[in-house]
Amino acid sequence: MSLTLLVDKILSECDGLAPVEGAVFKFETPGQAIVARFVARRKGIKTKSVVGSATCLDVEILKATNGGMAGRATIFESSHISQIMDSANLTEGQAFLLKFYDEDKKTRFKRFAYRRVPELDARVEGGVPPSSPFDNDGDHSPF
Repeated sequence: MSLTLLVDKILSECDGLAPVEGAVFKFETPGQAIVARFVARRKGIKTKSVVGSATCLDVEILKATNGGMAGRATIFESSHISQIMDSANLTEGQAFLLKFYDEDKKTRFKRFAYRRVPELDARVEGGVPPSSPFDNDGDHSPF
């Protein structure tokens, strides 16, 4: 097949292709937590509400205390989340727990608890994640 025919075929197949909507996870109340796998961090993201730029944490949420959010999501990093992620220096597929611990009422500084959860890391070889302790009886949930 010639390059022109291949390009025309691809354009035709994608005629009704809709955009992929990304989910944004926001920590809103103390005690809220996620268990997730690290995907990437993106720095210098322009937003409407932040003067300057923001850093986004892209994750695969395995479970959240709010019960509704699972799958790929983006978290706009607070300064404490940025400190934690800078220190953790995670690589793709590494699992962790992030919990909104509390918020200083005067400064509105949000503090977070963090823990690596290596038993939930995605396996590099073959890309097959290990079984999750959440798959069985639920007794192993950190929530």
